[in-house]
Amino acid sequence: MTETTLTPTTEQIGELARLYFENLGATVRQPGDDFVVEFDGVTPPSWAEPHVDGGRLVAAATAEPAERAGDGPNDAGGATDTGERERPEIRPETAFARRLIDAAAARCPVGTASVPGVPGGVDSLVPAWLQDSPVDVASVAFHPYYDSQVACVWVRVEIETPSQYQRESLHTVVVDPETGARVDCDPTALFDAAAASESGADDVTPDPESLRRAIDEARDHVVAEVDDTLADVEAGAGRAATDAFEQYAARQRDRLSELRAERDRVETELASIGDRLGDAAGDDRVELLERRERLTERRAALDSDLSTLRAAESDGFPDQRARLRQRHAVELRTRPVAVTGVSVERGDLSVTVRADGRRETLDLSVGAVTGLRRTATCPRCERAFGRANGLRVTDDGIACEDCVE
Repeated sequence: MTETTLTPTTEQIGELARLYFENLGATVRQPGDDFVVEFDGVTPPSWAEPHVDGGRLVAAATAEPAERAGDGPNDAGGATDTGERERPEIRPETAFARRLIDAAAARCPVGTASVPGVPGGVDSLVPAWLQDSPVDVASVAFHPYYDSQVACVWVRVEIETPSQYQRESLHTVVVDPETGARVDCDPTALFDAAAASESGADDVTPDPESLRRAIDEARDHVVAEVDDTLADVEAGAGRAATDAFEQYAARQRDRLSELRAERDRVETELASIGDRLGDAAGDDRVELLERRERLTERRAALDSDLSTLRAAESDGFPDQRARLRQRHAVELRTRPVAVTGVSVERGDLSVTVRADGRRETLDLSVGAVTGLRRTATCPRCERAFGRANGLRVTDDGIACEDCVE
């Protein structure tokens, strides 16, 4: 997980729950580690009804999972085996938190917020790689030109196999809706800055085409983020399929041995009947002939079963392999839950740097909180500045460390 995506914290889930239930007209109190919702004259939402008793919903607002029934992420909630009402938990990745997020997003799938000014001061806009470069930052000036929006896209990821436990996670990715490119900033810092603002959000949301680009980029980024997890699940599913196939193949080999042994017994008995028929007469002969007919039919059936099983074994049991692949197939699903358009100031950041008595000014295109809009590159070689390729001040102006060395 990089700093450009996040999963919600317990505090964020709690704040969302407070806003959601208060918006419904309910009263919310938080005594200690309890989260109490009172539905006085208000109809509880259907998804929360299993947790409501006497017009009250009491949840545990703690970051630590409780060791009791209903703690798992796929728990349906409601009553326990003892008949007691289950106490939900306001904690990421619980069933209660997932339903809350989905319900809140359904009420307002596209929202807006704004970040006025530069909450952390202009010095916070200086990129980390420049701060780490072998130069001193002498002065910083921000020249805002206009407000623009970034799209914070919430994406739910589900990784599932029919034979294994389903994994779910919720991610937030910040995207520039104008270009569709991901913005390298911390979503938590962006939301915190918007939440701290006392000004109202501009009632402007990205156009449908921009939203589509933002959602597509967010999905692609999240898929890349969960690649290691997906690989682990696929490896586990592959091992499970291999184990199941080996067990199946062993059973079929045992079955082949049983069929061969039974055919040998039938063949032996048929030979015995052939020897006895020469001396048999009357009812004994009729009985032997009937017995030989039944055994001949049984031998033909055994030969057919043996032929089919030998052919399947020779081919590696392809039908069973296909069934097991389907049974242990891994499915990755991504679903956009909500989008928040956050308005931020954008402009030029003039950074004056000095080293060995030399001074130069670097102009960067930045956004408040969201950071660099375009990659800063060396004027000599056009390679990107970064932590591994810092900025230097030379007699001929600004250059990267690769050019100087």
